[in-house]
Amino acid sequence: LREYVQVISAARERQLDQAELARFAVEALASGQPGERASGLRLVVVDDFQEATEAGFALLRALARRGVAVIAVGDPDVAANGFRGGETDVLGRLGDVLRIGEVRTLTLQQVHRHGAALRSVTSAVTDRIGAAAAGTQRGARAADRGDAGEGIERILATTPAREWAAIARELRERHLLHGVPWAQLAVIVRSRLQLEV
Repeated sequence: LREYVQVISAARERQLDQAELARFAVEALASGQPGERASGLRLVVVDDFQEATEAGFALLRALARRGVAVIAVGDPDVAANGFRGGETDVLGRLGDVLRIGEVRTLTLQQVHRHGAALRSVTSAVTDRIGAAAAGTQRGARAADRGDAGEGIERILATTPAREWAAIARELRERHLLHGVPWAQLAVIVRSRLQLEV
């Protein structure tokens, strides 16, 4: 490990990755180096906490030890950082992670991100998977946004080429037949490898 750190440090002398930066911040907080700036800090709010890794946990623990209040917001059902060390169940064990004992948990009763039709599709998927030490967020209902069907369609294709063709046809129809500007159309892909296609 020492050799690895030496090689990396020599290659990028004045650069730190996220984990290194967090480690230095934790050390600074533990030694009292930040001085007045850190002493004035009273609250840290972290969004998408389900994506956090150990480096982030360590930094928040150090801040909590200094008396800084921590509010963590997230939804384990939308976690996408597990392959990089994110812990999807962290919201359900926040007190243990921060080593502060009990925490107060609030669960929103309404989803404002999408309407009822998309909430139904989302629920059909999430109800079949584990709840990642939370689960109560699944009881939230969609806020009435007046977007009845939300344009949800399902494409079944026997090959990737047919899937791409069906998506392209759908986009052209939205543009040509329904007057949706190209700038308002998007295709979201899972990986960079799919972008060019």
